[in-house]
Amino acid sequence: SWVYQQNKFSGPRSAWSPAMFPASRFLSASAKNALRANVFGIYIPAKKRIAHVGLVESASGEWITGIEGNTNAAGSNEGDGVYRKIRHIKTIRCFADWVRKGVLQ
Repeated sequence: SWVYQQNKFSGPRSAWSPAMFPASRFLSASAKNALRANVFGIYIPAKKRIAHVGLVESASGEWITGIEGNTNAAGSNEGDGVYRKIRHIKTIRCFADWVRKGVLQ
């Protein structure tokens, strides 16, 4: 939310991970939806919901390079900072497009 706000986007405005994926922004988890600046969601079984998100920096084949907050070098969703992480598309539950769907003010 902070990154989008700093860049004059009207949304999203929530720290709760599931709120980043409303039906109007939801995209399935496929490599074709891994576009720069899309939000991706990681499903955490213990919480039974999307409980970690990141921003797509780039995609190459089945791999996503993302920028993620509240993580660490090991990839925890309860981390100590902001990190660049590489994740396989199979580890991503879904994407949300907040850039190309008309939210720029």
